[in-house]
Amino acid sequence: EDIKTNSFSGILGRVTPHDLTRITMLLDNMRGEMRRRKHGHQTLIISLFIATVILLSHYCLEEIHTDENWSLNKVIGMMKARCHESKIRISDYAKATGMCSRTLLRRFKAMFGIGPTEYLQRLRIGKAVVLLQNTLLTNEAIASQCGFYNSSHMWKAFQKHLKCSPADLRSGAAEY
Repeated sequence: EDIKTNSFSGILGRVTPHDLTRITMLLDNMRGEMRRRKHGHQTLIISLFIATVILLSHYCLEEIHTDENWSLNKVIGMMKARCHESKIRISDYAKATGMCSRTLLRRFKAMFGIGPTEYLQRLRIGKAVVLLQNTLLTNEAIASQCGFYNSSHMWKAFQKHLKCSPADLRSGAAEY
């Protein structure tokens, strides 16, 4: 049967009436097994669930994401996961999203008003602030965990962006 011309319209979208009947039957069988609770019912329920997922997976087409927001979200996710690393290159992020570095810089700046390097610096500062306010770690240890080269590098970033020192934040003399 042609899925597009003979499909169930509604919440399940393109699922054919035949497959919808099969899915309903599988779900009814799972419900029945959960009520009966005979020996081995968990295994049968898992098998029925897997059969349902496989049947539904035929209707999930993998889409190629060309949306620039999706690409930028991917970059931000990578930045958050790797902000503790001190040597991160924009070209690595660009390559992961299939863009050239210049395109990534342009799109990032258009979306957020700052470049990816500045965004990464702000992530690092935010992480450092949390550690300064909630741990007894040394400034050197915090700098290392947040991707700064050393505590002096972290101090300069704080002065530039927050107009205070890490010590001011730790003592409560300044707020973030």
